[in-house]
Amino acid sequence: MKAVKRNSALWAYLEGLGKTDACGDELRALKAEYRRLYMKSYKRNERRRNQHYTLSFKRTETEIIRKAAKEHNLTENTLMKKAISAYLTSSFVIRDKIVLDRILQALLRCQSSIQQIQDRDKGRWFKADNDYENLSKVVAKIREEVTEAFANPPKLYDEIVSAIKRNPDFINTLRSIVDEHS
Repeated sequence: MKAVKRNSALWAYLEGLGKTDACGDELRALKAEYRRLYMKSYKRNERRRNQHYTLSFKRTETEIIRKAAKEHNLTENTLMKKAISAYLTSSFVIRDKIVLDRILQALLRCQSSIQQIQDRDKGRWFKADNDYENLSKVVAKIREEVTEAFANPPKLYDEIVSAIKRNPDFINTLRSIVDEHS
C-alpha cells in the first residue's frame, strides 16, 4: 500500500487520531473512514452552496416538457431552469430560435450587401451615400426590433390594454370570450 504524504489532509486526519504509523488493513480502514467523512462534509457544503428543488409532474406535463426541451435542443432540467429564470426576469426562452437566427442572418446579409454597394459607389457623381446609410439604419433597426420581439414578447396584460385603447368595443369581445370559457 502506498505511503501517506505528510502534507496531505489524510495525514492530518491520521495525526489527529494518533495513527500515523498504521499500515495494512488498519490503514485501509482508516482511509475508508476518512473518505466517508470527507464526502459527508463535501456533500453538506455542496447542499449549502447549491439549493435543490424537487418537482413532480403528471405524465402529460412531462411529455410537454420533453417536447419543448427537444425543440430548444436543451436537457429537460436546463429548459426548466431557463424558463423559470426567464419568467421571473420577464425575458422569455425563444421558442423558434432557429427561425430567429435565420431572420437575423438574412438581415445581416442585407446590411452587408448595402455596405458593399455603398463602398462600390463611393466617389461616383450621383452621391447616393445618404440613401445607403438610411437603408443600413433601417435594417439595423429591424434587426433590433425582431430580436426584442422574439426575446421579450409583450405581456398579455399590456396587449389587452393597448387593444382596448385602440378599439373600445374590444372589451365586449373579451367579456364574451371569458364567458364562453368559464
